[in-house]
Amino acid sequence: MKKLLKSCSPPYIKSLLKIFFIILLVPTSGTSQSKLFLGVVSDLWDEPNNWFPNGVPTANDSVLIAGSSSVEIPPGHVAFARYVEIDDAASLLIDNTLMPLSRAELNVHDSPTHGLLNHGFLSNKGILNISQTVLHGIHNLGIVHNMLLGRILIDSITSDGISNSDSIHNQGIVEIQNAIGPTSAGLLNFESFLNEGRLIIDHVSQNGLVSGVMFENHDSVIIMNFNQNGTGPYAALDVSNTGACINQATGVIAISDGGPIGSGIGIRGELVNFGSMIVQNLINAGLSLIVAGASLLNEGFIEVMNVTLAGINLNTFTIYTQTSAGTLLISDVTGDGMVVELGAEVDLEGEVDIN
Repeated sequence: MKKLLKSCSPPYIKSLLKIFFIILLVPTSGTSQSKLFLGVVSDLWDEPNNWFPNGVPTANDSVLIAGSSSVEIPPGHVAFARYVEIDDAASLLIDNTLMPLSRAELNVHDSPTHGLLNHGFLSNKGILNISQTVLHGIHNLGIVHNMLLGRILIDSITSDGISNSDSIHNQGIVEIQNAIGPTSAGLLNFESFLNEGRLIIDHVSQNGLVSGVMFENHDSVIIMNFNQNGTGPYAALDVSNTGACINQATGVIAISDGGPIGSGIGIRGELVNFGSMIVQNLINAGLSLIVAGASLLNEGFIEVMNVTLAGINLNTFTIYTQTSAGTLLISDVTGDGMVVELGAEVDLEGEVDIN
């Protein structure tokens, strides 16, 4: 080991020490080990000599991409790991070719911690499958770019599907399903999430999507079967006190089939709608402005239908503003179409149909 450390540059000494720390964090079975990407031959994942210890990672291996390494999973290659960590200055590209279409694939399964922990840069043009992790499917502290043909599927997670504390840009498909731990949410967004593709969240114990800072939608967000544990005021779309959500003119947000307590949309911060928002088939309220100062500006289309409680509920000192460009339709509501508590402000222009 002394000879090996002397032959390595300082960044790799740090990386080797870190990989031994990962061994302590991520338990291994008799045939599994931790793999450090050295890149001594190329930047390709499927080159055995790029790894320490030598050999392409298997489904039992914990992977560290360290230092300033840039790793590519090449088109057509199917890669496996138990856990993947990308360091601050490192990057991972899951690649493809267009003519003919051939996508790389990374499968991460059965991690006792996060599936993928990103401090650096993750770019996906291929397929990323993450399943059966104890903690978050993806814990992002760096930059994630899911490109036009990229597909991220996160399934059967004991914690949250994605926890984002930096930046995520989705132009492809992100699907989160079966986040079924007792406190699992689909997506916790604590910084910036730009959605220009499809985001699908299906079967989660608590919230579908929590926007703690900024979530911006230009395409489609579909949230179904949220609040499955039936406790707490867990909404499909939860805009927190410090958070904002903007649904742009091309954006569609569709919400359906919630548990007995959560609203379709719960607003404690600011929501601005220029596009379309459809909330249906709920036991609870369709849309709730929850705390003083919460606001909703509608210059697009909002439809709430087939809900048991109020279509829209405005608590004390909340604000709902609809401009002349806006449309609000509320139908098939067992309770009141709109409940306005003392001190709430409502300014309705455009089309309003409540029945």
